[in-house]
Amino acid sequence: KYTDVTKLLFLTCFYGTIYPAAWFFSAVILTIYFWLDKFCIMRTWKQGPKINADISRFSNYFFLACAITFAMTSAYTFAQFPFDDACPSGESVSSQYIGDYTDGEGNL
Repeated sequence: KYTDVTKLLFLTCFYGTIYPAAWFFSAVILTIYFWLDKFCIMRTWKQGPKINADISRFSNYFFLACAITFAMTSAYTFAQFPFDDACPSGESVSSQYIGDYTDGEGNL
């Protein structure tokens, strides 16, 4: 289960900037995981073997790496976004792109 959750979280952080609906899909999938695991723990699974918390500690570092990856990909995506005109580029725009684009009667 740790691998599924970490894979889902990493892919959501990586692609969440360019496809924001991934956050909602991820939330739905994690909710399904929660209720499915809750049912399995209460009804079908037997007690697991005694193991230490190495996987949990490693997952904490991986979640931190996911957050850093999300910050970096978000910054890169927003910095390279070509349609915002937030940063002046010094290029002059042709007059054919400036003005009203209607048919004279106010219709687009």
